[in-house]
Amino acid sequence: LELLCDRVRKGNRIILDSEQTANIDALTGAYNRRWLEHIFERESTRSAFNEKPLCMLMLDVDHFKAYNDQHGHLAGDYALCLVAHTLSNQLRPKDSLTRYGGEEFVAIVPDGDGQHARSLAERLRERTASRPVHVLGDRHRLTVSIGIAELDPVDPRTALSNADRAMYRAKAAGRNRVSD
Repeated sequence: LELLCDRVRKGNRIILDSEQTANIDALTGAYNRRWLEHIFERESTRSAFNEKPLCMLMLDVDHFKAYNDQHGHLAGDYALCLVAHTLSNQLRPKDSLTRYGGEEFVAIVPDGDGQHARSLAERLRERTASRPVHVLGDRHRLTVSIGIAELDPVDPRTALSNADRAMYRAKAAGRNRVSD
C-alpha cells in the first residue's frame, strides 16, 4: 500500500510538473499564450457573472528587434526576462501576465475598470522605462507601448483585438505611451 501511494504521489507530481511546463513560458517565467486562453475564458465568465469590469492590456517592447540585433539574442532574452519581472511585480495577485509572443505581453486585469487599467498601464510603462538593462557595462532603457481594452460582455473575444489596435495607436503616437 505504501509503495502504491508513493507511486501515485510521484505520478501526480509528474502531471503537475507537465501542466506547469505547458502553461509557463520557459524564458520569462510568465504564463504563455495557451494559459491566456484558459484564464481569459475563466475571468470573462466570472466578470459577466459578478457584473464587474474586466480589462486587458496588450504590451509591446518598443524597438526590440533593433535592440536584439544590436546586442545579440542572449542580451535580448535577458531584457525580456527583466521586462517580464518588472511587469509582474506591479500586478495584483489576481491579475495575470502572459507572454503573448516574441516581445508582446498581455495582462488580464479583473475587477478593474478603465480608470484602474489606465493607471496600472501608466505605472507599468513608467517602471519599465525607469529600470536600466545592463549589457557589457552599458546601461540601456527599454520602453513599452500599451493598449487597453475593456471587456465587452456580449463578445469577450473582441477585447484582444481592441487591445492590439490600441497598442498600435500608442506606437503610432510615438511609442512609450498608453492608449485605449
